[in-house]
Amino acid sequence: MLSTGFFTSARLGTVVTLTVSSLYTAHEIPDWPGVFNLPVGPGTAVATKFSVGGSLLVPRELLDDLKTYATSTARLKREVKAPPGDKNVLFLTRSGRPFSVNTVGALVRALREKTLGQGMQFMQTFKFHDSRATFGTNLLNILLEHLSPSEALGILKDAMLHKDEKATLSYIKFRQSSEAKQKANLAFYEAFTGRRHVSWGGQDA
Repeated sequence: MLSTGFFTSARLGTVVTLTVSSLYTAHEIPDWPGVFNLPVGPGTAVATKFSVGGSLLVPRELLDDLKTYATSTARLKREVKAPPGDKNVLFLTRSGRPFSVNTVGALVRALREKTLGQGMQFMQTFKFHDSRATFGTNLLNILLEHLSPSEALGILKDAMLHKDEKATLSYIKFRQSSEAKQKANLAFYEAFTGRRHVSWGGQDA
């Protein structure tokens, strides 16, 4: 789930409602090889804040990972326990229930304690939403290398599924405000994306 946040900017409420079938609605962007649009929001089974319609940007590697997980023995054991209406949900608890936002929050807090025990002091205030913020900051940095601020703002707004530009502008201000905060974001990113396949003490998140 954390990898999904880091690589797509999906909010937690979106991640916990991803379905197996939704993975197969993703289509590659013609002008962006290796990156897929995965439709979410109204008309799909995947929830978004304020019911904003749009698509998540999903790298091929992550999409392949999610499809592999969907058919893995570990997940299928959970699917067997799930009621009929939940079997298509991608991320299920060990008892076969969809994750709630609160449950994932508790898992992230437990994960934070484990990583602090491994000396990762930058994790002291880590929350799931930081994965989304990291994606936004990284994408903005890339866009501003090639586009004007106004062009970058439009693309970032769509990628983050923001209802209006006010929220998107906060990323511009964040980028301008503190180099230290950006370094902390990079540390979050490297810690989790560089160790995507490491077992963090059996945590589900």
